Amino acid sequence: DEELKRAKMILRTGYAFYNETTAGMCETLGWYEIIYNDASFADTYIDKINIVSAEDIQEFVKKYFNPKAYTFAIVKPKSNQEE
Repeated sequence: DEELKRAKMILRTGYAFYNETTAGMCETLGWYEIIYNDASFADTYIDKINIVSAEDIQEFVKKYFNPKAYTFAIVKPKSNQEE
């Protein structure tokens, strides 16, 4: 519960600081207009963060972090010996 509270505080604080400037507010509103076709999403963003529960996070993890669906790759440059 404390971890979730801390995460929410970090998101709310970052959002507030980012939107302190006119440029930040314009970018936020533009982003939400492009992504959600609704710049007014910015008005409800903090409320949406506040209602997220630990159960919501657990459901999200179960749905989107399926261990059977992972792909793992190691990418490294060729060494001089392989050329």
